[in-house]
Amino acid sequence: MSELFDFAAIKNREDWRWTEDKFFAELYDLPKRRIVSASFQIDGDENLEFLEDFTDLSAKEQSAFQYLEKIAAENPIANWNLQENLNDTLRFRITESQAEPITIYCDRQAERFLEFSRIEITVAPNVKTAINLDFSAENSACQIPLIELFLEENSDAEILLITKNSSQENAKKAAQILNFFIYQEKKSNLRCNLFGAGDFFRADISAYLQGEEANFLIATVQKNQPNTACNTHIRVEHNAEHCQSKQILRGVIEANSQAIFAGTIYVAKGAQKTDAEQNSRYLLLDDSAKTLAIPQLEIYADDVKCAHGATSGQIDEQAMFYLQSRGINQDDARQMLINAFLQEASVLENPSLQEIWQELL
Repeated sequence: MSELFDFAAIKNREDWRWTEDKFFAELYDLPKRRIVSASFQIDGDENLEFLEDFTDLSAKEQSAFQYLEKIAAENPIANWNLQENLNDTLRFRITESQAEPITIYCDRQAERFLEFSRIEITVAPNVKTAINLDFSAENSACQIPLIELFLEENSDAEILLITKNSSQENAKKAAQILNFFIYQEKKSNLRCNLFGAGDFFRADISAYLQGEEANFLIATVQKNQPNTACNTHIRVEHNAEHCQSKQILRGVIEANSQAIFAGTIYVAKGAQKTDAEQNSRYLLLDDSAKTLAIPQLEIYADDVKCAHGATSGQIDEQAMFYLQSRGINQDDARQMLINAFLQEASVLENPSLQEIWQELL
């Protein structure tokens, strides 16, 4: 691999051309730094079976991850990560259910580097689990995580994905470019909340419902501060019958910021009784805020239910007037309406993950 990735070249791709160059131009000349497995901090790992090598996986796991990696190779950023982290993958299997979430913190102290990381997670059959993946950035690094998740039959997982900058004053600029690939077998369930904030954030999420009655639910919050960009691209493939999926996005966009949501629902031939939905809503807090929603449906079965919707607008002035007429000052009324709007994207059930999610909102 070359020492510098040609970020300028990806501007020619359809899925990147809407992103304004000014938001990630600083990434062009960052040196690289790979994150090895030891650079992760893990809490709640009692029920984890760590695997040193890809050959330690079962034949079924190898097949699932090879399927995901073949798809990831078509994504230039994900493929770059695959090439950089052939031998530096945090790989584990969750073998027993647990009430408290597993928390994985990424190394967040690097400065002026491209930080690569790769995680492979298997949730064993009939296991219920919750995972908090925290990629908060402390310094002016660009984090490029690649996450692969394999849900075996009858497994149930909740995932909280956090990508944001440090809350410290005068924090240096940082970026996150995340790729998340999911493979679901029969009757598996996934509920995921994704929080995206920071100077530049992009998430590419691809879910493959391979077994009957698999359920996939993802809800994303884009919280743009002034002069920032948040991009979320989700593709859900229904490749088996009786599967359900739902994509929810809520974004709050401030001055001179840009937010993009591209959501695709793909229904394969023979994937009858599919029930799929996507819904995105943006709240614009300034006239200079920009949003773009790109919903797509690609359907090759005839007995399905698929829907999409996208809206953007400003804070409801009548609601503001009502709250202020009840003695609530303007700033508090505005924040109450924003918080209520973002609550529409809350899908987690695990109490510990819910608490973290509410603090983020």
